[in-house]
Amino acid sequence: MIKELIYKWFHIEEPICRTCEVLQRELETIRRERDTLLNKILNPPVPELPKMEETETKPVPLGRRHIPYQIRQQLMQKNDEHSLKLMQDHKKKVAELEKEVIGDGDNASKVSEAV
Repeated sequence: MIKELIYKWFHIEEPICRTCEVLQRELETIRRERDTLLNKILNPPVPELPKMEETETKPVPLGRRHIPYQIRQQLMQKNDEHSLKLMQDHKKKVAELEKEVIGDGDNASKVSEAV
């Protein structure tokens, strides 16, 4: 009791033993670790999702769609007409190129003889 009064009057701190200091440091580290664990559990870090490029996509139809035979037949005829037109254009271009390379009929015989 007297010892406590003297410390209080003269503003003297009580001497701390080495074991008490060690225990206080250990207690501080344990409290710090506990706080960090609680923060991680209560407020988990949200991972950032990688940013993806936004590309415009067309929707894919789900399941089969029934197309009536008449409509399908018209589509096939249009495709055939288009491919026929392309083949005719290709034949015309080939004929023009042959005329340019080979030339007239007179030059054609000279070229074939040279070969």
